[in-house]
Amino acid sequence: MRVPSTLKEPAGISDQYDTAAEKKEIEKYLFLYLYDRSKIVVTFALQALTDFAVDDKKMQPRIVRVLKEFLQTGSPAIKSRSQKLLKVLQEGLSKPPESN
Repeated sequence: MRVPSTLKEPAGISDQYDTAAEKKEIEKYLFLYLYDRSKIVVTFALQALTDFAVDDKKMQPRIVRVLKEFLQTGSPAIKSRSQKLLKVLQEGLSKPPESN
């Protein structure tokens, strides 16, 4: 797994893996972080999972379900972020695939 240089690269998690196995490992930990007591940790995990789902169509339905669950059960900050992230994914789901 590449470690980004904070001076040269953005800290986006979704582009910080080299193999599918590394991506799965990151996803596993992000899902675990959804149960953290810290609201900011949960918020960042939701953001990172959404970033993954934007590029991974198979993952999108699962993340949409997670976001909808947090809309019902999360703190006000988590509900707000979940609503914004859900909008991003739903817009992506309704767009036709780009042709090359």
